[in-house]
Amino acid sequence: MFQCLLLDSNNKVLAIGNPAHNPQIWELYKQIITGEKAVKIPIAVVEPQQTEIKIKDLQVGKTSEAAFVLKNIGAQPLVIQTVNASCGCTVPKWEKQPIAAGKSTEIKVKITPEEKGYFDKTITVYCNTKAGRILLNISGMIAEL
Repeated sequence: MFQCLLLDSNNKVLAIGNPAHNPQIWELYKQIITGEKAVKIPIAVVEPQQTEIKIKDLQVGKTSEAAFVLKNIGAQPLVIQTVNASCGCTVPKWEKQPIAAGKSTEIKVKITPEEKGYFDKTITVYCNTKAGRILLNISGMIAEL
């Protein structure tokens, strides 16, 4: 359910995964912490087609969809650990398999606004990029039905 990040003293991500739910992740964390084995996480280079989407015609209680395209322009596979939305009214869906170099993937998002007014939500993609995450944004004005 929750993802864990193992960070170094400079807040660089060393490993991603929840050791409480996966014994292999626990072993990896122990190896990194104790220094038994040097572990290098392959870093993917990703180019988002867009990082912001403005949606027109949002309506209270009506579901709209948007999609962000991420292209892996590096030599290493892109591994998306999880994707979180800043609100429960915004639900992301993504490919669970690694994305090969040169290939693209979509982060599909369903939005069901609960009240009228300005809508501005952040989608955080946790992955094996240098920053460890990619921030995406969806916004728009919501009208009543």
